[in-house]
Amino acid sequence: MVELQKVSKQYDDGTTKHPVLQELSLKVNAGEIVVILGKSGSGKSTLLNLISGIDTPSGGSILLDGEAVSNQTDRERTLFRRRHMGFVFQFFNLVPTLTVQENLLLPRELVQGRVAEADEHDAKQLLKGVGLEGRHDSYPDQLSGGEQQRVAIARAIIHDPKLILADEPTGNLDYETGETVLRLLDEMVRKKQKTMIMATHSREVIGMADRVFQLYQGKLTKDNLEL
Repeated sequence: MVELQKVSKQYDDGTTKHPVLQELSLKVNAGEIVVILGKSGSGKSTLLNLISGIDTPSGGSILLDGEAVSNQTDRERTLFRRRHMGFVFQFFNLVPTLTVQENLLLPRELVQGRVAEADEHDAKQLLKGVGLEGRHDSYPDQLSGGEQQRVAIARAIIHDPKLILADEPTGNLDYETGETVLRLLDEMVRKKQKTMIMATHSREVIGMADRVFQLYQGKLTKDNLEL
């Protein structure tokens, strides 16, 4: 499903090159949940940005379903991302001026160009599935952090993407709410048989993963390093 082939990333400030990721190689199978553990600043978000095509590697290749997205144009990567990926972020990234339902339907609207009555029905069913039945006309600022993250989870899967990318999905939640959100995310991803790559510093997510890696000094390892 996802394959990294000696992927590297470095930033150049004009005088010095700053390496972030060094020749990472990884294969993630369809239907698998992979967790990438690492300290803040270790390059976890950079790695997800490369996989999603938001950013491009300095070296190596990234393949999704056999397609080398790292070789695509900006527009091609954008369209590929809209159709085939869903995102769950630490700070939810809901549009404050849109209702819950409008936020939820945004991925479908971007792909289809419009929203049909069937889409609205699907949105309400998904909201019911994440425990937010009847909240479709609410705005994000009328929801708690945990409720906003549940909307974000529903939004990540509504357009039936192949791949879910989650970047510190519980980092802005208290422990109890985070545990609830993790259980829901695990349930929804497994139920829909999606592939998910989650980047986090929290070891509490280990139990939901099929495989766990650590990102340390720009490299992926399965060793038990101290975070």
